Amino acid sequence: MDKLPTDNLYKFLALSGMALAIYCSYTSIQLFNQRESRVFEFNVKEDDRTQKMVAADVPWTPPVWMTEPPEMPIARYDTDDSKERERWIDGVDTLIGYYTLNRELPTKEIMDAYLAEPKTKAAVGRHEGLSSGSERDAYVKGMTFEKFIALTEPNRVHATLHQGLLLQHKKELQQLWDYIDSNRFQTNLYGGGIGWGALLAVVGFVLWYWKAQRFEDAIIYEKGILALETKAAKKAAAKLAKSKP
Repeated sequence: MDKLPTDNLYKFLALSGMALAIYCSYTSIQLFNQRESRVFEFNVKEDDRTQKMVAADVPWTPPVWMTEPPEMPIARYDTDDSKERERWIDGVDTLIGYYTLNRELPTKEIMDAYLAEPKTKAAVGRHEGLSSGSERDAYVKGMTFEKFIALTEPNRVHATLHQGLLLQHKKELQQLWDYIDSNRFQTNLYGGGIGWGALLAVVGFVLWYWKAQRFEDAIIYEKGILALETKAAKKAAAKLAKSKP
């Protein structure tokens, strides 16, 4: 029974490993580029959302319970740190809750609490352009609940827009994170493929050389030596023949 052509098996192993490593490397680069492109697209949408928020801002609108909006935590959108993601989402939820409450119509108690503040904070003065204390006092005395509802209407419009944009931001951010997690999982798989492909290629080439190619090289070397010796012998014989009388 003929022996299997082991040199071909080693070549197949080596070339298959090379092909696997090259394919996995190319695919990993493609996945990385796709991830970066997705993050870039999200950042473009974020810039657009931010511009909409800034464009919708009015010079000053009194929050319903006279507090400033909470600040968003600083985070990288492409992070895979679960704690950083959780902290970011908590900040978004806090802002959404803030603007959700600011969308609601104020009560008479809220109006009374608001009107009590301008004496110390001059909030009404900033809003209405009133400068003297007597003007502010007259403004407060003349305020009715209907006027207060109309006064705070821009704040509700502003809060509605911000709430909608933040909800959209949260949804798209969670979609981005899901994509990043899936993308990185695939990248890690292909990274393992690069390692296995390189290992197969090295093992294949080593076995190919050690089990087959070095013997073929030895045969070729011996044939070469024999050919040189034969050639030298022929030259010597011809030289000898010429030297005879």
